[in-house]
Amino acid sequence: MKLFVVKFLLTLLILSVALGCGALYFAYSKFQTPSDNKTEKLVMIPKGSGTMMIADVLKSEGVISDSYVFVVVTKIIDSHATLKAGEYQFPPRIT
Repeated sequence: MKLFVVKFLLTLLILSVALGCGALYFAYSKFQTPSDNKTEKLVMIPKGSGTMMIADVLKSEGVISDSYVFVVVTKIIDSHATLKAGEYQFPPRIT
């Protein structure tokens, strides 16, 4: 019985690591994909916008392809960073 539990936990650990690696690869590939913009974009981020609202604005303007990946990567890179309101200019094909 003890051997069964050890095998089960090892299998669960291996599957969790594989799933985590797959999720990281997906997020990385989405994050590194250039935008479809052929020209510079000027985007206005309203005052009081949270991370999700900023991600939605950037996605609607075509600057990013996936708002959820933006939110997750923003939290991973610097969970204490404060995103600021204002006008931002994005070059064509930004990653």
